[in-house]
Amino acid sequence: MGNEQYQGISITISTALAREARSNYPDIAWAQNLPAYLLQRDDNEITIYFNQLDEPQKDWLYKRLAEEGHSTAANTIISMRQAEKDPSNIEISTLKMFVQGLSRYLLHDTIDGWVYSIGGKGEQMPWLVNNIYLQEGRSAPPNVAVQLIANSPQLSVDYTQRPVSRFLYFFADDLMPKRIADILAAKGYVKETQDLKEQYRASLAKFSDYFVMHNAQFVATRGGIEVDFDKGNRNSEWVTFEGPAKVVNDEGIMQRKFFTQLDSPLWGQFGKLYSEIPIHPKIFCFNLEAHTNMWIHVNNLTEYVYNPNLRDKLILPDSHRDLVDILTQDMDVLMEDIIPGKSGGTTILCKGAPGLGKTLTAEVYAEIAERPLYRVHSGQLGVMSDEVEVNLDKILKRAGTALGRRHAD
Repeated sequence: MGNEQYQGISITISTALAREARSNYPDIAWAQNLPAYLLQRDDNEITIYFNQLDEPQKDWLYKRLAEEGHSTAANTIISMRQAEKDPSNIEISTLKMFVQGLSRYLLHDTIDGWVYSIGGKGEQMPWLVNNIYLQEGRSAPPNVAVQLIANSPQLSVDYTQRPVSRFLYFFADDLMPKRIADILAAKGYVKETQDLKEQYRASLAKFSDYFVMHNAQFVATRGGIEVDFDKGNRNSEWVTFEGPAKVVNDEGIMQRKFFTQLDSPLWGQFGKLYSEIPIHPKIFCFNLEAHTNMWIHVNNLTEYVYNPNLRDKLILPDSHRDLVDILTQDMDVLMEDIIPGKSGGTTILCKGAPGLGKTLTAEVYAEIAERPLYRVHSGQLGVMSDEVEVNLDKILKRAGTALGRRHAD
């Protein structure tokens, strides 16, 4: 990465031109800071950086490079100046032109120093642009790398101690020839606008409300990113819901950290203090049907509204109804076993042939008690004794965490 991440595109000049620069510009830091030992030999080449030059210096350097026959370097200065002058409309033809124009394009009318990822899922996610630099190593084709930073959902345990860093790579084939906005859009990103910022603020306000509602039930639509931390981020994938899905806020089991500020080397070189790290407003949820964890955008979540009036539609013998009413009247008071620490809670066994209303009874009383219903089928337990023990322990811990009903069909 070198100094290019701070000073922009490098330009190589001869020792003679470097000596001339020191002579012509006695008050310019970059010219006077050229190492003297490099200027002693005529066969040395000196590296300077485009962003260090003001307009008269760019004019001088272009003229001298052209006079010495260095047409490639001279044309580089022309293309970069074009990219700076009208970054929104210029058609990009080289990587050097792109890296110079991109920073100027983002700088114009900037709000927070962000770009937004626009995916096919209708989720607009802001990212702080932390760095832009040209890579010209031997191990890979030349490319422009853009580093983005955000408080994004964790897809593995590795991301618990730092914000998520994402890199966008642009190769020569990505440019031919397009405007900067089109090049970004092809990667799924757009420049920040005030409308996008207002939408983000609305989502963030909703996120602040939902985030602290641990174990609360929600209705989810569209879909979410399904994750299994035991298997790592390779198993993370987008899952589309066929219809509304019941989920529970599972943030209580997470240890999320939110990072607020970062000194961006990109914006620092322009004297800007854009350092706020945005938050991607997604809630860590447990899907009550699929029994999987998912990251779901708050715009795809609504608070679940319980319907205790369903009790009147459930047909039960009066004695059974009274008994269930008593057992479910105050679920916050545990019924302890006579042996201390042995067990606690309320266990109700419904017995009967299929279709008589065992599941319906659990569903109705979950509505009455305003608790999520966690349905577990016998097939999920397994057939081997050790397998059943492990799965049952996991299921009961989950039910205890979610403070919901435990019901086995």
